[in-house]
Amino acid sequence: MIKQGMVLPGIIPVNLCVCLFLMLYPFHVAAQKYYFRNYNVEDGLAQSQVLSINQDINGYLWFGSFDGLSRYDGYTFTTFSRKDGLASNSITTSFQDEDGKIWFGHP
Repeated sequence: MIKQGMVLPGIIPVNLCVCLFLMLYPFHVAAQKYYFRNYNVEDGLAQSQVLSINQDINGYLWFGSFDGLSRYDGYTFTTFSRKDGLASNSITTSFQDEDGKIWFGHP
């Protein structure tokens, strides 16, 4: 009669088999690859030192800097400054309210 906890000679315990299988089986884990692109003034960004980033409900990315506000549509930058009606070229913060409007702050 075999009692609980007894190991028969010549039989490898199931737990050991599972552990060996998991350690020795060559798992192929496909990690997600990320693509990063750095943008700068030559690409149309107002300044390379960005102080705030926000995305509006249309998908545009807005970048605030000491030299103006840049909007990125996925292809090109459009830059806004005091001559376009901003109170200041320094945009230090941004906030999107529950209506989808983006508010920009300056010192």
